[in-house]
Amino acid sequence: MFHDNMRQSLLDDSTPYTHSPEHRFFTYVTPVIAVFGVVGNSVSLMVFLSKNMRKLSASMYLIALAISDIMSLVLYVLPEWLKHGEPLLSGYSWPPLLQQNGVCKSVLYNQYIARFLSSWFIVFFTIERFIGVCFPLR
Repeated sequence: MFHDNMRQSLLDDSTPYTHSPEHRFFTYVTPVIAVFGVVGNSVSLMVFLSKNMRKLSASMYLIALAISDIMSLVLYVLPEWLKHGEPLLSGYSWPPLLQQNGVCKSVLYNQYIARFLSSWFIVFFTIERFIGVCFPLR
């Protein structure tokens, strides 16, 4: 009985929905974090792609990390904000483009790839630095 009432209230458009402070925080702060993240990772990418930095092996890991972080921000944070945060600003929901069968699967796959690559590049960078510090002559 409770689940039926809850389902009906979720499907009923006449019921006013009050946005929680967390939802408002997500709506207004997420774009700021995403912009700073993309700009910061782009600057890091330019620095690590410079001629002097490309010679270092650690720079290759950090270049890959910056690219995967930008991909994570664009492919994961932006669609989540468009789906959950932007409707609070505009008052209407976006067309369900990201929820179509083929689009949803490919976006979800790319989101997982970008996030997994990001964490694994940190692991690889840490292992490379461990070897460089503990075995400097090898």
